[in-house]
Order: sequence, then structure tokens, then C-alpha cells
Amino acid sequence: MLVEMLGLLLVLFALGILVFWQFSAIEKRDRVIRDLQAELRLAGASGPQQPRDGLMS
Repeated sequence: MLVEMLGLLLVLFALGILVFWQFSAIEKRDRVIRDLQAELRLAGASGPQQPRDGLMS
């Protein structure tokens, strides 16, 4: 009985960590998207720019 309760508690704890990790990843992705949108707005306002790392053609 005690082992099953501890196992269930461990599973719930692991699920809580996974949910927190997913929300943290979503926040990080949203922050990157906002930064890129701001950078694109600035680039559009200041005219064409040279590609920084050669990835853009």
C-alpha cells in the first residue's frame, strides 16, 4: 500500500515537472518570436541590411 502511494506521488511529481517544463519552453518560444518580430520591424524601418551570418540570401 505504501509503495503504491509513493509510486503515485513520484509519477504526479514527474508530471508536474513536465508540465512546468513545457510552459517554460512555450514562454521562451514566445519571447524569441517577439524579439524576432521587433528586429524585423526595425530592419524594415531602416531599410535593407546585409545578412549577418550568410543564412539569408
